[in-house]
Amino acid sequence: ATVEFSEMSQMHLFLELLIASDPDVAECTEWDADAMGLTYKSQIWRVKNRFGKPLNGAWADCLVNFAIRSANLPPHICEVQLVHNKTLLTRTNMGAHKQYRKHRSALELLESTGYVVTEEMSTTHEASDH
Repeated sequence: ATVEFSEMSQMHLFLELLIASDPDVAECTEWDADAMGLTYKSQIWRVKNRFGKPLNGAWADCLVNFAIRSANLPPHICEVQLVHNKTLLTRTNMGAHKQYRKHRSALELLESTGYVVTEEMSTTHEASDH
């Protein structure tokens, strides 16, 4: 799922609440999940902060993989993409997503033929030099 925020502070609050609900890392935040009435627990598996190092085309987001755990139910696996609404606007309304799809498709074709795709190729449009 994609969750869109108009302020980075809102995104920060979302992440704080998610952290508070994970018993393994809850001590990293001042928030108390029980005091807030959160009845579920989460287990955060992976966070990709692509605000610090944007993908090709300057796409920036935060991708979080986690499981939601509730009593007597199996865990529900989730992936959430946290984006700023202005970044999403650029991607959807100004053609940036179409360019990104073309670039990713080219990289996947190279990978499928055994070509080693470097970090530089993944983050720039200079793949034709290799």
